[in-house]
Amino acid sequence: MSFNTHPAPQNAASGGLLAEHESRFRAYTERYLADPDVQDHRPIALKIEHTLQVLGNASRILDAPSPLDAWGDIPQGGVGGLGYPQLARLAALYHDVGRFEQYRRYNTFHDKKSENHARLGVRALRQSDLLDGLEDEARRFVQTAVMLHNRRFLPRGIAADVGYVTRVVRDADKVDIMRVMVDHFTAPDPADPVVTLHVKEHPTNYTPELYEAVLAGSSGDYTDMRWTNDFKLLILGWIFQLNFRASLDMVRERSLARRLLENLPDTPKMRRLDGIIDTALAPETPAAGESAAE
Repeated sequence: MSFNTHPAPQNAASGGLLAEHESRFRAYTERYLADPDVQDHRPIALKIEHTLQVLGNASRILDAPSPLDAWGDIPQGGVGGLGYPQLARLAALYHDVGRFEQYRRYNTFHDKKSENHARLGVRALRQSDLLDGLEDEARRFVQTAVMLHNRRFLPRGIAADVGYVTRVVRDADKVDIMRVMVDHFTAPDPADPVVTLHVKEHPTNYTPELYEAVLAGSSGDYTDMRWTNDFKLLILGWIFQLNFRASLDMVRERSLARRLLENLPDTPKMRRLDGIIDTALAPETPAAGESAAE
């Protein structure tokens, strides 16, 4: 598929930069919505909506710096003629651009059963004209944030500015994935297996190791998931790894954790987790932040 049909890029310094890139993103993804090789276009539409929500979440984080952030000083300046807020918004917009080709090829969003969608995203950014008009340094910066956005842990020694922008994207992404999953788990119809990564449906089963990991303040590992309740637990564990107080505020204000907790089995163990989550989301609680890889 060829995607090099976008209009001439605007000057990177213009106020219309983000609007121009949103237009490019929509043109790129609309090809997948119309592609006859895509068996079901609903997951494509879901990822388009997810991307725009992540962009909105990133803007909320960028516009609301807080002393309760796990991140320290916000880096000043920018790269390749763009400020860090612009770079973060572009990285948020393109963070999942690899998902569309992934689904077209493999009919799944499960990286282990297909390809790493971040790597596919960087390939898409390099092979299309989505980033045309940006200086090489800015293009590489955005591609780096896209490549890192889905890693379980960020690498040690990551540059401070890359780490900041990538954490904005990772938080914004996690908050909206929580929304998507809450909607699926609380819908009257069975959850879409493509969205839930094909875990098994069961009202009470869960993996004890995942529960213990979340209880200890970790999100656990995707490879440990067996049941839908495991997915809910893993997502709740993300709360302890969010880097910005604004991210926690979005989770609390949108009742995302509360709705997930109410969808878990009503047992003493789960009620214990309920209290820990409530404390983590309290307005006076600082964001804990994520650890680097060992």
